[in-house]
Amino acid sequence: MKTTTITATIAALFAQLAFAAPVDNLDARAFDEMERRAASAPVERGFTETTVEERASNWVTNGPAPPMAMDVASTWATLARYQSCVRAGYAWSCADCNLLGGSSKNTVLMTGGDDGATPVHYVVNNGSHLIIGIRGTNSNDPASLANDVNFVLVTPSETYYPGIKAAGGMVHAGFYGATTRVAASLAPTVQAAVQGGTTNVIVLGHSLGGAVGQMLGVYLTSLLGSSATVYVRTFAPARVGNPAWADYVDATMGERSQHMVNFNDPVPHLPPLAWGFRHSGNEVFLDKLGSLDPLVCSGQENSHCADKYEEPLNWLASIVQYVDSEVHMGPYVGVTLRGNC
Repeated sequence: MKTTTITATIAALFAQLAFAAPVDNLDARAFDEMERRAASAPVERGFTETTVEERASNWVTNGPAPPMAMDVASTWATLARYQSCVRAGYAWSCADCNLLGGSSKNTVLMTGGDDGATPVHYVVNNGSHLIIGIRGTNSNDPASLANDVNFVLVTPSETYYPGIKAAGGMVHAGFYGATTRVAASLAPTVQAAVQGGTTNVIVLGHSLGGAVGQMLGVYLTSLLGSSATVYVRTFAPARVGNPAWADYVDATMGERSQHMVNFNDPVPHLPPLAWGFRHSGNEVFLDKLGSLDPLVCSGQENSHCADKYEEPLNWLASIVQYVDSEVHMGPYVGVTLRGNC
């Protein structure tokens, strides 16, 4: 489908929505360090409106951004390969899948999604962790693009996010709809695997899949409770919700939820801050193309990291260019995400 045709399709969708209602297994040492840091990070419970007010005065937007430890960066590279395998299906036999040990070391428990309204996704057991991968926007499918352009802010269900109404959290309607469909598809498989004894869950996603991955990870944290530890590691996610949502994510997951941004990729700047959206904390930033040395960015929307490239964007007209751009696909610590893998 040509870009001009897709742009016209998006414009029509926008007109409707404007009036719509509201390597082998993971490196053990690196993952141990990830878990240690997460265990020491404060995670609040009983999230309330008062919590939001208190945290609002403590946002860090220009704090330090030190280099990430090499072993932790290596773990991100491994996770990028898992993300690249999101379309491999049950065969698990593409180039990146083979570097991860192929089907002999990774059991695909389920695959789902139609690559349209519901992003393609999988659940894999690699012997020590459940890995969930979620694909980004399919720029050739109007239903997939519709998830992106339905940017009305809505209050999500308390069933998925306890306390979200009191917190004032609101999320992107299109991302939320996609999340509920993905959750319905894979939650039974995840619950069964956790009951079977696999208690570490890692949610991955890229672009649209990164936004869905964050929302899914927060939901699974509530759903699974103390029976599992859920981590979110996403690549180039769009902004998911308002500042109260960003605080809700940080309070619920702390450092267990992180997102990686590649240099001047425009997608993580969408929807714009001016529209009332905000990223949660724990950004991991690659400050130049091909960087193997990520920066660990303190606070939300750190001006020393991706926000240095924040600028007005003609989002609606150029969304196809952005989601298919080279910088958007990587490399992420040396790994380029392969859309056909």
